[in-house]
Amino acid sequence: MSAIANWLARHTWYWMLYGMRRPWIKRLQHRWLRSYPGEPYKRFPPGFVKQNRFARKVGLHLLTFTINLFLVSVVLTFFYEGATYMLESGMFQPPERAHIVGIR
Repeated sequence: MSAIANWLARHTWYWMLYGMRRPWIKRLQHRWLRSYPGEPYKRFPPGFVKQNRFARKVGLHLLTFTINLFLVSVVLTFFYEGATYMLESGMFQPPERAHIVGIR
């Protein structure tokens, strides 16, 4: 299951980064800096830079872990619902005593 989660996480991460590199997203991120005086690159808050650095370092691993949890949850739910359905439909009922050969 980890291979599936890894593949999904890598593709999701790629498209997230692709979207964040679009010019309109960058304009949206920098729009709130327009009211501050000075050069745009100097007024960019260090906290935002730290946040982006942390996201690049930890983001893919965190996304893979989250997708793994989601897939485990889906599989457990599927098995639980399957077992409940089989129990309600009578698949787990023991055979009647009179039908067993050799018992009187």
